[in-house]
Formats: sequence, C-alpha cells, structure tokens
Amino acid sequence: MIRAGDIDLACRVEGPDDAPVVLLVHGVLTSHRIWDGVAARLAGAWRLVRYDLRGHGNSGATSSPYTMVQLALDALSVLDALGIGRAHVVGTSLGGMIGQVLGAAHGDRLVSLTLANTTVLQPAPKAWEERAAVAREKGVAALVDATLQRWFTPTCLREQPALIEAVRREALRTSVDGFVGCAAALRDLDHRSLLPRIRMPTLVLAGEHDTSTPPADARELERAIPDARIATLPASHQAAAEVPEAFAAAWTRFQRQHR
Repeated sequence: MIRAGDIDLACRVEGPDDAPVVLLVHGVLTSHRIWDGVAARLAGAWRLVRYDLRGHGNSGATSSPYTMVQLALDALSVLDALGIGRAHVVGTSLGGMIGQVLGAAHGDRLVSLTLANTTVLQPAPKAWEERAAVAREKGVAALVDATLQRWFTPTCLREQPALIEAVRREALRTSVDGFVGCAAALRDLDHRSLLPRIRMPTLVLAGEHDTSTPPADARELERAIPDARIATLPASHQAAAEVPEAFAAAWTRFQRQHR
C-alpha cells in the first residue's frame, strides 16, 4: 500500500530491479489485474509497476467526484513513493486518458507513452451521468453484465469464460464512490488542447472491434500528438486482456524503434 495524498493505493511491482520501469494504468471498473496477460509477457525484461485506481481493487476510495488531474497525480504519487524518476507509461481506457494528462503536464517524468483503447473527448457525457445514477441506486453490479458485452468481442465472450469471469470479479469489487468518482472524470473529458503538448515517443493502440473508443478515435489521437504511431489489435475495448500477446508484441516493437 502506498500513501498518495489523501488515499492509500494498492501497488504491485515485478520484474528485474535494474530494468527500465513501466507504469501500467487501468480503466474504470477494472483493477491492476487487467494487465495480467501483458505483465506475464513483459516482466522478464522490464520493471513493471501496477496499481489500483482510487476506489478500485484494493485501493481506498474517497468521495466523488474525481478529476483527471487528481487521478494523474495519484499515478505520480506511486512513482514518487517508489523512488522512480521516469517511466514508460502505458494506459488503457481511462488509464489512457490519465496518460494524456501525464504526457502533457508532466512530460519530464515519461520516457514514452502508450494510449490504448482510449479517446480525447467524451462523446456521451449523459451516459456517464446515467451510469453513475444506477451505481448509486443499485450498486455497480447492475452495470457489469452490459459492460462486459461492450468490452469483449463475441468470440472472446464465448471462448474465454475464465477471463470473462476474472474481469467480472474485479469489476464487482469496485466501490460505488470509486465508480461514480471516475464516471465524473470520464463525463468531463476534453483533452483536445493537451495533445499537441505531448512530446515523448507515443504509441496509440486501437481495438479493431472496439465500439466504446473506436479506431477513429485512435486515429484522432495519432494525428494530434506530434510523431505518434498507431497500431490496431484484433480485439474490442479491453485489448490488453483479450489479446495480451499481440498487445505486448506491438508495444515491444515500438520500444525497439526508439532505442
């Protein structure tokens, strides 16, 4: 557990002590476990730092709303607590939005940035208000099944039941405050002015079948971030979990190009 300002955040560190550091940032209704498949493929050569967002997994929760800046400062607090000056940052979904803030406002702390299954502007703020209202009234369990249908391709839902059940368990652990707080940050998302300020090597990863943050959103990120590169993966919204081998391979190729 790491104290980050007003909150205790659960953190997991693995990989060689002297290897370059990679900070993995997950999205709403998940936990650091969404990275298990990717971490298994990278931990031999990289020092991986994973943590649970506030209100998610084993981390504490504060009352809502949360902001993207607040969530980005949590990420920096994790690095500071571990004595890490600079890291490669990989964020998926909400984690990618947090990564945009880190890249634009704290670029001196990043070696590279990867933005997976994410977007720059919230197209449906009312939907997040409605989801927050459901969570307050009925709990997050009322949102999970519909969310899983959006997150994974039909093939994955059918052929990887163990994965789907593991993601379901982590989603159900999310506190109402954690979900509602992050929903507010998602509702208010507009990072269009931030993207030109991201100057470190940047990889944008899109899910070919992602309807939540479709490939067109990834192309917008690529166009707006100077010298960003893009790759498309055969997955829906949780590409890191659905196709971890392809995700890790795309990221590794990107790193080799910048050595």
